[in-house]
Amino acid sequence: MVEPLTLPEEFALLSLAETGKVIDSGQAEVGCAVVELGELALRGKLVIRTRQSTVFGLDVYHPYRAEIELVDTGSTSLAWADELLAELAHAGEAGGALPSGVPAPVAASHQRRARRIGAQAVARLKRVIARGHGR
Repeated sequence: MVEPLTLPEEFALLSLAETGKVIDSGQAEVGCAVVELGELALRGKLVIRTRQSTVFGLDVYHPYRAEIELVDTGSTSLAWADELLAELAHAGEAGGALPSGVPAPVAASHQRRARRIGAQAVARLKRVIARGHGR
């Protein structure tokens, strides 16, 4: 059975044009960083706290000065996720709370991780297609 793609893998695939090239590498990297945090949040590994308000009847979340709280640093069985959790734990130990989104140590290593996640996603998609399974 083929395991489902993670959020970063799906985002990496959505960032590709029909030619297989990245549509906008800068936006793809930022988006991938955000969905990495989202994947960890969905797995119960962290909580992201933002300020919330209502504008024209809609809930609006303000990521400026958001705080990331690590809830569980145990293994996820995903190398990239475990690496990110370790970096977040280290950043939190060095500076207390994790304010304003992605801490500097995480941002510095993100580009390498994003390329690896993208390559893994494409390889997995090719295996799924070869087996005749669609998603």
